[in-house]
Amino acid sequence: MVTWRTPELAAAEARLAAAVLNGHEVAARAKAVAAAQRPTVVTDTELERAAADGPPALRKLAERVAAGDLTWQQIANGEAMSDPDVRAATENAARQLGAVYRQFEEGHTLDEVLGDGDGILKHSSW
Repeated sequence: MVTWRTPELAAAEARLAAAVLNGHEVAARAKAVAAAQRPTVVTDTELERAAADGPPALRKLAERVAAGDLTWQQIANGEAMSDPDVRAATENAARQLGAVYRQFEEGHTLDEVLGDGDGILKHSSW
């Protein structure tokens, strides 16, 4: 009989084993959920349309894509984040999203955030 294995140690080992098992179960469920998710696919045509009506920084990116300097794929997957024009376009969007997040954190409703064309998401504020 092992005397160094106290009831407290045995209980701790049991809790650890249960936590590890639970971790494996959670990981398996997460993997199943991730496998069931379909990625959103946005075509170049949709991006070009959005850019044509977008803020100046996004229109500049569209011009560079049309000139062959960049591709929408490089921009979308982050490969072009070292490009100053890409950073300028995304930083503005990140600031906008941050402002929207803060509005929701402050308790504003979706209608208040969107407004009647004058909310924080007003197109000219991009």
